[in-house]
Amino acid sequence: MLLLIPVLKAQEHIKYTTAQAHSHNDYEQKFPFYSAYNEKLGSMEADIFLRNDSLFVAHNLKDIRSDRTLSALYLDPLNAQIKKNGGKIYAEGNQEIQLLIDLKTNSEQTMPVLVKVLEKYQSVLSPKGPVKIVLSGNTPSPVDFQKYPDFIYFDGRPEISYTPAQLARIGLIS
Repeated sequence: MLLLIPVLKAQEHIKYTTAQAHSHNDYEQKFPFYSAYNEKLGSMEADIFLRNDSLFVAHNLKDIRSDRTLSALYLDPLNAQIKKNGGKIYAEGNQEIQLLIDLKTNSEQTMPVLVKVLEKYQSVLSPKGPVKIVLSGNTPSPVDFQKYPDFIYFDGRPEISYTPAQLARIGLIS
């Protein structure tokens, strides 16, 4: 008797692209934003500090420079590319991009300034547009998520149990 056993693939081949890649501390690149953007990365990260009602992108307080604001390094270039590409982040396809903003200063003081800055760009921010803003670092408590506009998502933690409403505001879990 001949026994035929079908051969199953151990694992389907998964094709990854740069759309799944993340530029950690992107602002430390020679060309912040543009190096990641030109490679069509799906995520980039900016650490921000609040100083004198301005949001500066830097790894440490000592690295703050007046020309390196969140708007100048990320939000203005993102907005310009989306306008250039007719509402899309990249001319071809419908890829979205995540801007992970790591709050280095206290959320109570930083959040009102960040919301005010982001409001100028809300037409390109998710859920309306292709840019998903996800906050990490010194984020507000999950009970306060609903206090912030729907274009702001938060970095969740696996050890926290979220309500369904809070979970809807989680952009990723790290």
